[in-house]
Amino acid sequence: MALLPVLILCCKSKPENLTDQLRSNFLSHLNKMDSSLVLDSFTIIKTDTMNQRLFSVIEDTIYRRILARVQSQMESARKKNLADSMAFYQDELDYMIPASDSLTKVISYSDTTKKYGIVAICKVQITKKSISKTEKFYYFLSRNSTVVNSEMIDSSITRFALTWN
Repeated sequence: MALLPVLILCCKSKPENLTDQLRSNFLSHLNKMDSSLVLDSFTIIKTDTMNQRLFSVIEDTIYRRILARVQSQMESARKKNLADSMAFYQDELDYMIPASDSLTKVISYSDTTKKYGIVAICKVQITKKSISKTEKFYYFLSRNSTVVNSEMIDSSITRFALTWN
């Protein structure tokens, strides 16, 4: 009985700190995307509280990137005279452009006091084929420290991996 409290204290695992949590998350994404990439270093260079206004700015920026991609696909379909694709992309644009305008308007009256979570700016060094490169990645975490931008991490790693080709 006397050893029970000691045993309980020893069995409690220490929660990972933010750097370890994000490094582990990043490494799992990295290995999933390209197993030839090796993570040399991972450092959080800045964290900031994400309030409603910052969240709205980020959401607007991501949405505009997606909108630009659809516009590019539409232009490509137009050049190739692909009628079915053009119709599809036009439907997408008809929906996305007004939504983009609405997102932009939301920024001006977004609350700056309500905390949504944190944004962590991470600097990573990755090696492939004995060539090392450094890049910044952005992690957005909810109030309970759950990563909310996994798809963006995947696409950023993919884009970064293409720089070796």
